[in-house]
Amino acid sequence: MVSLNEITIGHFAFTEVVENNLPYKAVGWAQAYCPPCSGQFCYQTYLDVNGLSQYYKITASERGPTGSHGGCSSCSMCKITVELKPEYYPQPEPEPEPEPEPEPEPEPEPEPEPNGGINLTTVGIALLAIGAIAAFYLLSRKR
Repeated sequence: MVSLNEITIGHFAFTEVVENNLPYKAVGWAQAYCPPCSGQFCYQTYLDVNGLSQYYKITASERGPTGSHGGCSSCSMCKITVELKPEYYPQPEPEPEPEPEPEPEPEPEPEPEPNGGINLTTVGIALLAIGAIAAFYLLSRKR
């Protein structure tokens, strides 16, 4: 039995290829009776015997003149359209899930100030401000 990815247009035994869009669809002339039919010279029998009916179904057929389209002079001719069964259509690749955005790193906590957490620069500025206010008060006071 042939696997789907090994099937070529030659597997369909067309005497004349009309359309080759494999693996999805093929159209061609074959030395066979058109469906519905039965027996050794029916094209459906050819598909069944060669394992092609597992993957393909006949979707259209058209009877042609005897011995035409590359067939033998006494052969019945049929234009056959075969299409891939939907369950064998290639499945699209799933879209990859987006990667989560990295969480921002937390800001580092400030290091504790020496002297028990008292910032001497801030204390110095505060004392200067108090001194300036006191000087302004003393200088602006009436004597």
